[in-house]
Amino acid sequence: MNTLISITGDPIEDFDGRKLPSIKEVMSVFLYQKMVLKLDYKQSPRNTIDKVNEKWCQAGIPTCGKKYASNKFEKLLDKYKKIRKYSQRKQSNAKKSQAAFSQRSKSRFGLIDNIIQSNSEENSEDAMVGDSIDANEPDASIMLATQTLAVLQSDPSATSSHISTERSDFENGKYTVSVAPPNDDAFL
Repeated sequence: MNTLISITGDPIEDFDGRKLPSIKEVMSVFLYQKMVLKLDYKQSPRNTIDKVNEKWCQAGIPTCGKKYASNKFEKLLDKYKKIRKYSQRKQSNAKKSQAAFSQRSKSRFGLIDNIIQSNSEENSEDAMVGDSIDANEPDASIMLATQTLAVLQSDPSATSSHISTERSDFENGKYTVSVAPPNDDAFL
């Protein structure tokens, strides 16, 4: 555990502040559960994942299931075990892997739901910033770009030559849809 303490710092009881916890903070909470509270090896990760999940819920971010989060944390602990196993060696590979683990521990411990994550990646291209005076009237180039994006997303083999740049008569306003008034005699 000394190797982990040298990477993560002292054990902490709970996460500080309002920001999402980093891997380093998650490992510090795990160390607190394991070393200070003396919980067994199965209960410590569960309590740690519960605290991380609580933090993500406070932020209002949808999270993945507990099983996925536990598996992710177990993989992280397995990497730590491998580093600890070879930490006594003086070879550069052991030092490199310890430095890589230390560097990775600064990133966030993510529990975001995969469905939400994939949807946000797909929709990142749809975001647009407009400074037009009348926001209700879409620009023709924006409509064309949206149409191009929709065709390209729906058919991976599609190219930009499959997309028409001409607007239909209905879009140009030449044709209008008229609704006939109801015929009251038909119901008698």
